[in-house]
Amino acid sequence: MLADRKQNVITIVTANEAVTRSLCETIQLLAVEQCSLSLPIFKSDDCRDLLIRKSCLTPGENELAPIHHYGIVFWEPLDNAPGVEAAYGDKRVVKEGKLFVQMSLLGVTYWREDYFVLDVQNGILAQYGSKHDKECKISFTLKGVCGGCRRRQDCDKPNAFEIISVDKSVDSMTLASASGEETQEWMMKVLEGVAGTVTASETRHHLSSSIAMLGNKIHLFRELHRNEPIELIASCGLEMISSVSYDSDCLAYSSLNFNSPDDKSETGSWLVFVASRHELAKFHVALATQWKETFHINLPFFELADSRTRNRARDTVALLRSTIHRNDSLTRGRDAN
Repeated sequence: MLADRKQNVITIVTANEAVTRSLCETIQLLAVEQCSLSLPIFKSDDCRDLLIRKSCLTPGENELAPIHHYGIVFWEPLDNAPGVEAAYGDKRVVKEGKLFVQMSLLGVTYWREDYFVLDVQNGILAQYGSKHDKECKISFTLKGVCGGCRRRQDCDKPNAFEIISVDKSVDSMTLASASGEETQEWMMKVLEGVAGTVTASETRHHLSSSIAMLGNKIHLFRELHRNEPIELIASCGLEMISSVSYDSDCLAYSSLNFNSPDDKSETGSWLVFVASRHELAKFHVALATQWKETFHINLPFFELADSRTRNRARDTVALLRSTIHRNDSLTRGRDAN
């Protein structure tokens, strides 16, 4: 953060310790050359650490637990990894929004606008009165009931389509959207959900967050504003981690692999994306060191063998880099991997 004498503050986030140090040195040098000032640099770790402990520790945990690592990452949980609800919500939603639904009362047909959510995990299209409703009015089961979708040209709505029921006990549903493109997308998502070609793990949710290793736990959280409580996203104990996978050809991410506490079978993983090789090495060293101090054995590190996860992660790295480069012209000096 940069602060002037009137305490006006500008916050700059780099997610890279090396870049932060270089930026501070450059600002100090410019202050001397341009203003003949010796600009003081203060670290705010104490304040930040206090907020992390206050927000992440549960009653009974050591309030003085050391923070072994802190960084800024992009994070994605896969399968049944801890915190998957934070990324995907209670339902694995691939499409949601307002639609008009055709209703009938005493032989009179009319349209009503409601909010619809397509839950691909359970194969259900749920109808809500509004986006903020907790309980749905009606749910339409897709798998085993839906026989497909078709456009409706015989309605007074120009972008109407019908979800066809093959079960005689379940009525078909006629819906309409605001545009032809939106109708086409809804029809495609419904058909994909019925066919099972879209799963929760296919939807991508890359959450920007801070990461801290506090004692024997790793916490992911959002830092909202300075000196305000942070928003905890997900946590895991070191005992839940079975191994770490890395990609030697793309040292911008790693995979924390989890085991079930009951049968020791793998239950998912966290993909953690960082800004540079230096940040990845810092995280790996801190994790391996704390693991060995806790369990007195070395944490297994493996080359990532799952080609599907590796390709998914590399695509994410490319997407994140293109987004950063598109919005920031100051890319010189960044690592290639």
